[in-house]
Amino acid sequence: MRYFTEKLWRELNSLDPKIVSTADEAWAGNMRAYEAQLESLLPRMGKRNQRFWSDYVYRLHDGDVVRIAVGDTLAADVVCKRPRSWRSGAMIEIVAWDGFLYTLKYMAIESLDMCLKSSGDPSAGTLFEQWGYSELTAEHVAAFRHSILFASGGEVSIVFNRFSYQRARLPKT
Repeated sequence: MRYFTEKLWRELNSLDPKIVSTADEAWAGNMRAYEAQLESLLPRMGKRNQRFWSDYVYRLHDGDVVRIAVGDTLAADVVCKRPRSWRSGAMIEIVAWDGFLYTLKYMAIESLDMCLKSSGDPSAGTLFEQWGYSELTAEHVAAFRHSILFASGGEVSIVFNRFSYQRARLPKT
């Protein structure tokens, strides 16, 4: 994470008002810098993905990760037919606070790093807890990096060339 670091996240959640105040100021400055660099990335993608990265991605904050999958043929039915592509991909499913299930698909992955941490609460049973913040940055001329910070302090970082997403309304209970 370049803009929204674990250290800054911890400071924002401190019990010391002075630490929180300093962190709030840093957060505001980092948000302005992040949004400025994001604006420069948006023309590199289609309109649908522009909408995701400039709007929907913020709805994932405090969402619950349902699944993370990584593989060479995630979308292929390898039993019935030969996969169209053997390129590595990743998929993340998140239940967001807006009542939708988001399925994020990253294709032509160049690298994927995961550093998962437990919150220290053995009854929690999760390495992710909730989706904290994420940022999209340029890796190089053809690739992006999506870094995700979870409430537990864990992080996932994916360098990819292609991205798509699905958004499905969850049934009301």
